[in-house]
Amino acid sequence: MDDASNENMVKRLLRLADTAIERSEYGPAFVHLTILIEMVPNSKDSIKHKFISCLCNYGKQLEANESYSEIFNCYEKALQLFPNNEILLNNLGSHLIRLGYTEEGQKFVMKSLDINKFYLPALTNIQIVHSHFVERWHYRMLNDSKRNFAYKKAISNRINEGYKTVLDIGCGSLILSLYAAENPVDKIYACDYSQTMIKIASEVLVRNKMNHLIKIFNMNSKDLCIPDSIEKRVSLVVTEIMDAGLFGENILTTLKHAWDKLLLPPKSKVNPELPHGCVIPYHATVYAAPIQCSYIRKRNLFCGKDKLYLKQLNLCSITNEPYDCEQLNQLPGDCLFLAEPQAIMDINFNDPCQINSLLNSQNINLKSIKYSITHSGNVDAIVSWFVVNLTEDVSINTLDTKNENCCWEQALFVPKSNRKVQQGNELNVQYKWEDDHYILKLEEEISNSVFIPTDKEIISFLNDNDQVEGYINAAKQWYLKNKPLNNVRILDTSPFPVFGLEIISLASADNCFDVEMYYTDNNLIEVLKKCKRINNYYSKIYHFDKNNWKKFDIIIVNYINFYGEFNINSIENQIYTEKLLKPHGIILPEKISIKCQLVNSKWLPRVSKVIENNYSCNLHIRNLMNAYSVNHHLDVFKHLVTNISLSHCKTCLTLLPKQISREMSSDSIFQIINSGQLNVILYYFEICIYNSCTVSTDSENSYVNQCAFLIENSVNVCLDNEVKINTMFNNGHLLMSIAKV
Repeated sequence: MDDASNENMVKRLLRLADTAIERSEYGPAFVHLTILIEMVPNSKDSIKHKFISCLCNYGKQLEANESYSEIFNCYEKALQLFPNNEILLNNLGSHLIRLGYTEEGQKFVMKSLDINKFYLPALTNIQIVHSHFVERWHYRMLNDSKRNFAYKKAISNRINEGYKTVLDIGCGSLILSLYAAENPVDKIYACDYSQTMIKIASEVLVRNKMNHLIKIFNMNSKDLCIPDSIEKRVSLVVTEIMDAGLFGENILTTLKHAWDKLLLPPKSKVNPELPHGCVIPYHATVYAAPIQCSYIRKRNLFCGKDKLYLKQLNLCSITNEPYDCEQLNQLPGDCLFLAEPQAIMDINFNDPCQINSLLNSQNINLKSIKYSITHSGNVDAIVSWFVVNLTEDVSINTLDTKNENCCWEQALFVPKSNRKVQQGNELNVQYKWEDDHYILKLEEEISNSVFIPTDKEIISFLNDNDQVEGYINAAKQWYLKNKPLNNVRILDTSPFPVFGLEIISLASADNCFDVEMYYTDNNLIEVLKKCKRINNYYSKIYHFDKNNWKKFDIIIVNYINFYGEFNINSIENQIYTEKLLKPHGIILPEKISIKCQLVNSKWLPRVSKVIENNYSCNLHIRNLMNAYSVNHHLDVFKHLVTNISLSHCKTCLTLLPKQISREMSSDSIFQIINSGQLNVILYYFEICIYNSCTVSTDSENSYVNQCAFLIENSVNVCLDNEVKINTMFNNGHLLMSIAKV
């Protein structure tokens, strides 16, 4: 083919590809670009960016349509053309990770980082992979020395009482098996369903030279059998498969199987000298009490009558779980017990009959618990926790306010209505056993139908007065500047379309009905239908359909997600969003600033890595577990992270909508205001919605929390030192690090 023909072919194929991309028809565009590169190889470098961007978008479409084999066919072709491209390798890894092929995905992500160690999307994926392989609660548990010593003592006591064969169910890092191995045992068996935890446990076994004593199984304990797995019934089962509500990790069904198939029979009252089995934990008592907590309320209940806006709207949160989990002593704001705690149930894990009785009493074990209110307030939750007796004389209280490293969360049963109580009132709480766990509800809540169930993010957003007022004021300013309106169309993708609704309201008050507002969240459909304030102009409100190509005067983009971090999906769709604008349309917010503060933190390292000493946590466990640590933490509380403020807050980077899908970097100088160990960079966002209307995610009342980077090698700083912080940004992915002290 001569040069002229080549040039014509390139132009024609590029024109076809560009037309397809403009229509978001990325499949045909990918085909045109692939043919172009194959026919005219020297065009490869000039269209590389377009080709990779096209495949990225096409891959998302294919994944949404569950066309998985086509995804991998396309990436196979692309990697033949661009074999050492970090973007393609990471994108393929991302697809695999999302589809559950985490180990395979990790390999491609690591190849991406081998090419570019600062490629931020790949660094984000590594954090995701590590959190998938080893859940973060493992670090809290291993750093809870009080818990560790309690288990160590209980295990030692039982073995020295004569229980010489041990089964460690849900062994995790193998810490409990190692405690058992410090005593005169005959044999230890350990099992865990997680492949990663068994990989860690196996290496712990080798490094501690315990292969002769401990045998490990990568399976659920219910799949163990005698004699294939275990030679004969064991005398001691040790487990810690207890969640905030005690039973959520299926401890009852697990122990039922153990008593039936793996464990010697329980101690006989008639012939106690006969060989018998025993379980650690021995016994537990569950407690509950009504509490007032503003943080829980703001996340779960919106009462319109208490607000200046949306007065008739009442919302309650929905969840697929029987209860929420939080550590009460870590939440911001007040937390007040409204009545004295009461024991609601006891369970003896060494009584198989009681275990069987509970498992067989489906949905019929009802009782009413009466509380005498000692403090007036709102009943924002019924909090539940337990005291577990590992043995008769060793116990753990999961609401241990004196243990600053306590790993336990508490179970929260959140009412679906706003209940206020006065001192001296009586509050009735219904206890119900359902399947293999208990449920607590306010008795009057059962018949309540006033509140509309919806997503927590919507409720939290509406309870953030600063956010709502910020968007209302921004709408007023824009309306005053642009009225009278003519054929105005608004797309509002924020958690609740306050801006769009305010524009419609203002226009309606001026007898202008030439405004349409579109929203994107399916959770809002029923909420908006039942919102009486907008009934008069509901005909102007529509759910956005991506297949219906309308152009908009204003698009409100939700750039910050509910976890306090950049909303990657919104940013990756920025090019598509820009295509939806009319010629003079605008995207709001106008700009987003990343604000940072340097701090010393005691708490963040303890949830990031194992730092306990060798007395309560084996050295090899610590080293192996820390290979899966992460340094980027989302959805954290500023007050909890900050032990010493080492600097004032400062803007590190400001992004306009047209910059938010780009790659950027900046250096910022911070002056140290207190001496200490710098180990955390805390950050949040300042959002300029429109003109002077600015909101922040810094306060305790913000509907999103803050985020932080843990500095791997902490630095000692002194008063008046200067520290240079480097901020890197790439398409919504962020990295902050110390550049110079």
